[in-house]
Amino acid sequence: MTDQLRVAFASNMPAATVEVVSPDLEVVERFMLDGGHSHTLVVPSERSFLRVHLPSGKIVTLQDPGNLNREVSREDVLMGSSSGPRGGLLMGSSSGARGGLPGNAAHGPIPPTSLADADPSDAPSPSELSRYHRARSAAAPEAVGADGVLALAAQGTAQLIGPGDLAVPGQSVSHGREALWELQGAAQSYRLHIAEPSGRALKVQVPGNARRVWARADQFRERSTVSFSIRIQTSSDAADTIVGYLQRGDLYSAEAMAKWCDDARGMLRDKIEDPYAAVVGAYLLLRLRRFSQMQDWARNLANWFPFLPDGSVIWASQLMQQPSSDSTEIRKYLLESVQRGLPVYSEGLRLLNDGLRLMGEDGTEAREKVKAATGVVVWDSPVTASLHTTNTYSPSLAATGVVYDIAFAARA
Repeated sequence: MTDQLRVAFASNMPAATVEVVSPDLEVVERFMLDGGHSHTLVVPSERSFLRVHLPSGKIVTLQDPGNLNREVSREDVLMGSSSGPRGGLLMGSSSGARGGLPGNAAHGPIPPTSLADADPSDAPSPSELSRYHRARSAAAPEAVGADGVLALAAQGTAQLIGPGDLAVPGQSVSHGREALWELQGAAQSYRLHIAEPSGRALKVQVPGNARRVWARADQFRERSTVSFSIRIQTSSDAADTIVGYLQRGDLYSAEAMAKWCDDARGMLRDKIEDPYAAVVGAYLLLRLRRFSQMQDWARNLANWFPFLPDGSVIWASQLMQQPSSDSTEIRKYLLESVQRGLPVYSEGLRLLNDGLRLMGEDGTEAREKVKAATGVVVWDSPVTASLHTTNTYSPSLAATGVVYDIAFAARA
């Protein structure tokens, strides 16, 4: 006996990979679902349950025996989320009304009072700060004042630099601990600069399709460590989710989203220009070695968007993994990428360094140029981020311990 199961995401859900699992723990189907969309499949039993792989890395298990119309909201997947963002397992049930439509009023954004309650204020624990960022991804706190340079408590200042090297005005929120930028998007990428009192600076590449960026500083209650948190939301929830999967090496979850890449490729073909989302799709297919799906997609990225170094890196990396490729063309695109500047995504920075090493002596000068531009790389960041010191750097003024926590928010 089989049944048809409908799985729907409320409009406030991020894109995520969903597994439908039978009562005997066999995976029936694994697929990507975006907010406001649904998917119907045949299941062997109405007692089948869901596993949702969230962008944060958390895996949430939802059980609702007998319900063949499962509607998942953001509140469902965050219910009881006290185990932290890395690989935790939650047990709960899908609380959406049976037969209703996703995205109703009950599933709306978190009200400001709830966000204020989630703000950990002074000296939070790491789990409290993680819980805040999950709530923060769906709502903006009340802003106080606006400026080009914003304070992050007493731990430093933040500045977002846009096209033309102009500072983008931001807002001070969360009692002066956090800087917020609401953006309309731009062709070229942004650069976020965080200056610490010691003279050390963090520089972070921000994709041009960013719609919201926030940065905050907190000193953890349980140890003398300062955390600089940076979250980025772009116009593509799916791309934000994929970047998180790739950064964690979670190819199992990422592979289910490979079909989305066809849509991203179509955006380029139809000249609907979101090259940053397309770059993320190309990185995914490159990691999965789906070269037949890539075709000349990456070459178009490299040639059509000269302000984006990632396209040249991806095309060169694809050629390096395919037989009968022209080494002259590989060399051309690697060096072209260096001329354009640093890749926006750290995946691209890794691939660029690997490619230049394989060039031997020809790549040495280019590698030195990249090294000078990057300083000390924060490799666990999904976007290119690096630490630099100025002539006024004073180790005695540096915090005892510093954590740089950079991620895509993807609304959850």
